[in-house]
Amino acid sequence: MFENLKAGFKFQETMSGTYHLVARPEEERRVSFTANAAVDSVMKYMRDMTAALEGTLEMEGFADHVPIEGTLEINPLFGRVLRYQFVFTGNDGK
Repeated sequence: MFENLKAGFKFQETMSGTYHLVARPEEERRVSFTANAAVDSVMKYMRDMTAALEGTLEMEGFADHVPIEGTLEINPLFGRVLRYQFVFTGNDGK
């Protein structure tokens, strides 16, 4: 009966906008990331509402085409949450 719930889903999206460095708030810089989100099991997703996330990030003058890895919390019904959390290494190696 629950065999299909073992199936997962995946999708890709790109988000873009601008950001400001604290040291230079007058300078508007471009930022975008393209991410692949994947859920291996619908049952697991129903428990934690998270998807694995990986992709690339472009932060003008800060992180040029660097890989990202993290999670995406998708909880539209309870709390209306869409939370991206990922790590990356900037141009300075940090």
